[in-house]
Amino acid sequence: MKKSKRLTKILDLAVDDENDAARALAESRQQLDTGRAQLDELRALHDEYAELIRVQGENGIHAGKLRHRWAFVNRLATAVSQQLQSVNQSQRLVDSKRDEWTKRRARSRAMAELVDRHRHRERRDEARKLEIDVEDPLNGRRGDSRHKLDNPET
Repeated sequence: MKKSKRLTKILDLAVDDENDAARALAESRQQLDTGRAQLDELRALHDEYAELIRVQGENGIHAGKLRHRWAFVNRLATAVSQQLQSVNQSQRLVDSKRDEWTKRRARSRAMAELVDRHRHRERRDEARKLEIDVEDPLNGRRGDSRHKLDNPET
């Protein structure tokens, strides 16, 4: 089996690894996008409730209701903080998955170049062999065959 054929099998594995890394990167990006959307929703909800309480406080509200509503806004603030930590963790995961994909992509491209070089070399060697066979149908006995043709007695 030709070396390029054997290397092609290794190349296929490298491409599979690259594709796996690309899928993992895409999944981590999706998680990041989802986390960011949830963070935006939580922030908007927090800001909306905080503004509502401020307006209600200016118009006069019972102290018990005000405390209860501020407690809810504080729970939203805690949720925002936790979601922000989750988003930051997701971003680090995306960065890590991108680095892994970049490495695997470089590896598969290098393997593809190696396979291409071997294929080129094999085609060149086959062309040389064909050229030699065309020039000398007796496979390298050019000197012998000419001698026999020049001197039929031998």
